[in-house]
Amino acid sequence: MKRQGQVTIFVIAGIIILTLIGAILAFRTTIIKEEIKQEEVAPLLSTSIQEYVESCIQKSGEEALLFVAQHGGYYQLPELAEQELLLPYYFYGNKSHVVSREELEKQISRYMDDNLFFCIRNFAPFRKAGYEIKQEEVSTSITVLPERVVFDVTFPITVTQDALSKQLLFFSRNVQSRIGTMREVVTDFMAEQEKDATALCVSCLVNPAIEADMRTEITPVRNDTIKIILIDEKIPYEFIFLNQYYVG
Repeated sequence: MKRQGQVTIFVIAGIIILTLIGAILAFRTTIIKEEIKQEEVAPLLSTSIQEYVESCIQKSGEEALLFVAQHGGYYQLPELAEQELLLPYYFYGNKSHVVSREELEKQISRYMDDNLFFCIRNFAPFRKAGYEIKQEEVSTSITVLPERVVFDVTFPITVTQDALSKQLLFFSRNVQSRIGTMREVVTDFMAEQEKDATALCVSCLVNPAIEADMRTEITPVRNDTIKIILIDEKIPYEFIFLNQYYVG
């Protein structure tokens, strides 16, 4: 009887050990599967968020360039501007006041910083899918090139679903635009205009515009002020500003 009792104890102990081993293996298998799932989902999640944000940068960037060009290179007008027409003076007091490339880049970046959120829509499609998303302030760096504008956007985002969390920070997009070339054409025009400030030098504007495959429109606003529109026919951009000429 004693030996039978010992055998029974060993059998029960063996069953317990096997059960524990099975439970441990099952638990490890679950962890491994969860890790594999996270490894598979994380890249997909980050890629979809990346593409979503950069598509908004593309859309908002195109809108920024159209708006800024139509206001003489400004998102926020300078002091030397006609507030009713929402246009800056490029020639005033017999001097050129054309926007610098650095200021142009700053104005475009301000537009993006203020307006990207309208396209992002608080990540509504992802929130509906069950994602928790924390976002911080947008900070944009702009590089204006002859044929394109580079938008480098710092936008800290943390995306969480269940135990999975992903952080994103930098986004970038190139937007086709000749706004930089347009500014250069106008800058050259103003340099020539300063040599004779008494009247509009039409050829000084028209000839460089034609060389750049652009055209111009000139409209009187007042006796001493004209509105000048430089038009890029390849991409429908209008770069608009005012010139005032001294009437003695």
